[in-house]
Order: sequence, then C-alpha cells, then structure tokens
Amino acid sequence: MTQQTNKMIVLPSSQNKQAGFTLIELLVGIAIGLIFIVTGLSIYNMVSSGGKELAAQSQIIATITNYQNGYNGQNTYGVGNITAAKYFPTDIKNNGGNLTNGWNGAVSVIAANTVFTLNWGGVPDNSCTKIAILKAPSLQGLAINGNAQALPVTTAAADAACTAGTNNIAYTSN
Repeated sequence: MTQQTNKMIVLPSSQNKQAGFTLIELLVGIAIGLIFIVTGLSIYNMVSSGGKELAAQSQIIATITNYQNGYNGQNTYGVGNITAAKYFPTDIKNNGGNLTNGWNGAVSVIAANTVFTLNWGGVPDNSCTKIAILKAPSLQGLAINGNAQALPVTTAAADAACTAGTNNIAYTSN
C-alpha cells in the first residue's frame, strides 16, 4: 500500500491591502490641522495688536513732544484746530490732511490757549487701556470717550472706561 501525504498548499492571502486613509483618519487629520490654524491666528492677532499699541504709544509721545517743541517760546497755542502734519511722526497716515492712526481712527489736535488736546480715535477695547495709561509728557488731563479721568489713570479706571468698541482718548498737555 502506498501512503499518500496530504500537503497543504498555502496560497498568498488575497491582496486586500488598504490604499489611502479611512474617513475617520482623514477627519482626525483635518481637526488637528484646524487646531493649528486657529492657534496660529490667535497668536498672530495678539502679536499684531501689541505692535499697534507700541506704535501708538510712541506716536502719541512724539506728537506731544513735537507740538511742545514747535510752539516753544510762544505764550499760546492759539484756539481751534491746529492739526499740522509737520508735528506728527511720519508713520501717521495722512490722507489729504486727514490724519489717522494704526486702527484708522481720526487723529487731531485742538488748542485752547496755553494747552492743547491730542485726540486719538478708533482705539479698540482690547488696546484702549494700554494706550490710556501711557505716561505722556506734561499731561494735564485725559479723557476716554469724553469722560475725564483722574490722573494718573489707573488700569482699573481705564478698563471701566474703555468699553465703546472703538474708543477715543484725548490727551491734554501744555
């Protein structure tokens, strides 16, 4: 008698390998990407806003100092609108005599004899406090949205006053 051996032949498994991503993997990847984008935009807005605040603080101090130096030796600044581009830093936007700041808010200077008031408009709520508590030279008064503030302006007082969405800050100096 002959013995037969049963040998099993193993065939390669069928080629059911997956190509590409599953829907779940794709959605997870998109979600992670969106988290990175939102975080990046948040950081960009924070840095951008801080840059405008620093620029505004520098421009306000330079403008007040330039007006004081420009009128040095005179007894008065006059009365009325004395907005003159020559006294503003060159990075203040000048559109045909209409001066605007980094937030496209109106900028002007109004004189009342021995003092002048620099009006700085269009300041958003999230930047208003930092601009309002600025230690400007020879500051005689400060108003936020038309409301006079006690000097020196505290952070708490500025926070309470800076609620108009776009705020106007008026610095009165001599």
